Amino acid sequence: MFRDSPQLAAFLRFVSEAELRGESDRIKGYTIGVEALGRGKDFDPQADPIVRVEATRLRRTIERYYAGPGAGDPVIITLSPGSYVPSFRLRKSGSIISAQLGASSPMRGLALGAALAILAAGLSIAAYLMYPRISGYLVTRSLQPGNGMPTILLQPLAVASTPLQDIHPQGALIEKLRDAISRFDTLNAVLEKEVADAEKSGIKQPIRFRLTGLAEYRDDGSTNLLFQLFDMEDNALVWSRLFEGFASTGSRAAAEDAVVTEVVTSLGQPFGVIRAHERNRYTARKRGDPRYVCILEASDSLRSFDPVQHRRAKSCLETLTRHDPSFASGFAYLGVLYLREYQFDIGARGEDPAALDRALLLLRQSIEKNPESSRGYQILAAVLYGRRDYAGALAAAERAVALNPYDMTALSDHGGRLIMSGEIERGFALLERAGRFGVLRPSWYNFYYFLAHYLRGDTAAAGHYASQITPERYPLGHVAHALAAHAAGNKERARDALLKLVALRAAWRDDSAGELRKLIASQEIADRLANDLAAAGLNAKLR
Repeated sequence: MFRDSPQLAAFLRFVSEAELRGESDRIKGYTIGVEALGRGKDFDPQADPIVRVEATRLRRTIERYYAGPGAGDPVIITLSPGSYVPSFRLRKSGSIISAQLGASSPMRGLALGAALAILAAGLSIAAYLMYPRISGYLVTRSLQPGNGMPTILLQPLAVASTPLQDIHPQGALIEKLRDAISRFDTLNAVLEKEVADAEKSGIKQPIRFRLTGLAEYRDDGSTNLLFQLFDMEDNALVWSRLFEGFASTGSRAAAEDAVVTEVVTSLGQPFGVIRAHERNRYTARKRGDPRYVCILEASDSLRSFDPVQHRRAKSCLETLTRHDPSFASGFAYLGVLYLREYQFDIGARGEDPAALDRALLLLRQSIEKNPESSRGYQILAAVLYGRRDYAGALAAAERAVALNPYDMTALSDHGGRLIMSGEIERGFALLERAGRFGVLRPSWYNFYYFLAHYLRGDTAAAGHYASQITPERYPLGHVAHALAAHAAGNKERARDALLKLVALRAAWRDDSAGELRKLIASQEIADRLANDLAAAGLNAKLR
């Protein structure tokens, strides 16, 4: 029921995780609209009823789920009318284990931990089922011409009213959108005239999405622009965005650039609208080109730090890069998986330094095949950084940002590595610039923010960003939790974070400075964090 409703899934995930973290004060119409439903920072929940409408749909879908396939679930989630804060109830005992418990109650932590464990287990199973026998399935499929990535058809905006001036901004705007979308390796963009020309030559272009909209001219000479993205499979509306008061005179080029950036950052990011839609529908049904399915799997494994998903993604990419030597993105993502094996002891190779050599070779192959790939240079920067070639990593990161200035993940990664290299203010400025576009933050993005504030001595802000880091398998998340708790004087919480860190890998207990130096370029910063971890209780006696 939720697989075909990515907005409802995002809504439920956001409010559930916020409540389980004890942050029910963040569960408001504005934060749900911006952080879960992809609305811009100017979202007004009073004027736009999207949150209320989706909340009603969510309650009905939850009811249908527990009356059907979820009839045996051990935990029941409810969303009471008039509230967006969820409650969690154990089916067997009937006891409420969430919002009704006092914030200071010791049972709250136990109950929320139990609920989170059950929910996490369910999500892990669901993730596995979404990618059934992915590598075995994929190798039996023949690859179609092209790069295998989904194509968006860009249509001219319809005109709702006659302009007062002979100005039609949508023509140039659509051209700019095409250029911006084409900078993302996992998307193709075509104009209607290009599709028509191809069909005249006997070439049929498979279209996955259609981006269209409406231009409404106003009396003051400005324009309202509405963009809508449709799934061509069933013509379902996937996303929409309204820009009011678009300037048709004066700084027209700047206004166009601002609109393009907003649209493309919403659609094209690894954590954007299209990826979320594809995870819930396209890949789950085992449709589409195997190369794209592989990229989705690899991208999700980078976020989850799940060893099983990592091995599955690596096997898939190894198979397809052998089958398709032109699969540039496949070589790049395979390279970053090898880097992960070295840095985080994921997979069979562990911390084998040869994994770094293999990663560098794969990235060279990727960039040779696609020298204009921003994502390729972004991953090359990560690999060079892991090899301690800091000058090379900096140059590669700057190249990635130059090739795709619309990619906020490349910009935030660049900023984060600058922070970890000791250039705190310069890196933080890039993080702030990327953060203006409301991109969903992966765990390492929040660690960059945590580190910047921690090094500045702002322990309150550092603690806030540490609390946003959720993946249990991300070691730097536990580092942040431990240091934030220690700074706040919470010895029990610091010890709990340190135990989780050591459980991931015993080397953190025996040589935390060495583990940190694999991830942080500045020896001064790595040593400071290692000393602070020791002060928090990380030592050989920790069991």
